[in-house]
Amino acid sequence: MNVVQSAFCRKQEIFLVSFQIFLKLETLQPTGSFKHRGSCNAIRSLSSDELKDGVCTSSAGNFGQGLADNARTLNVPCTVIVPDSAPQTKLDGLTKYGADICKVRSSS
Repeated sequence: MNVVQSAFCRKQEIFLVSFQIFLKLETLQPTGSFKHRGSCNAIRSLSSDELKDGVCTSSAGNFGQGLADNARTLNVPCTVIVPDSAPQTKLDGLTKYGADICKVRSSS
């Protein structure tokens, strides 16, 4: 899977006091979000029998993109159910990662 270890350490010194800063840069994940790691964990917890028909999620964007990217890595079909009000940029991302998109009418 394409998960980036995002811990980063940088030594700093201010007023002769030395300390370390640790940043968790989730924007370095392939889809730019921490949701990629969660979807990786979810898909890896499934057996090959459970994966044979593909995976499906309801998401307006980031989790769907992460799941689609991880499913593509495993050659598993992925369907993402999105509200018809989902931003085009999110839909483009889902398409980029190979998701089949199913739009549903948003409730008012």
